Amino acid sequence: MPTITVTPRVKKQLTNVSVGDKVRINSNGDLHVTAPESKEQILNERYGHLRDKTLTLTEASKKYGVPRGTLNSWVNQSKYLQPTDNDSYPATYNESEIAYLAEIWEDRRKIGSRAPLLDDDGLPYEIKHPNLAEYRRNKKS
Repeated sequence: MPTITVTPRVKKQLTNVSVGDKVRINSNGDLHVTAPESKEQILNERYGHLRDKTLTLTEASKKYGVPRGTLNSWVNQSKYLQPTDNDSYPATYNESEIAYLAEIWEDRRKIGSRAPLLDDDGLPYEIKHPNLAEYRRNKKS
């Protein structure tokens, strides 16, 4: 592992870093700190046009290509999705949240990861070893 020398300038910048911020140091010693976006910010930026639309799980399955059973598990087990109206039948869900989860699910499906989709803050769960699932899948073949 390379040794990093902390200059007074970098040390001063590091004292202002909050828990959860990502710190990246370039090879020339520049420090870049990025604060994580909130789930609400992501939903507004990427899926704002879907914010007021609702779908049933069957409609969501057809539109986003996510198996109906997976959508059911997001509602019943993981609690990623909440119905927009508890009295409606069939239950409807916010389309922006479904689109958000479907995008994360598709990325995970491509690499073969079974890690949770979201962390406790509703942000995409950061996979610690993204290449491990692919490595294991290739090893079985």
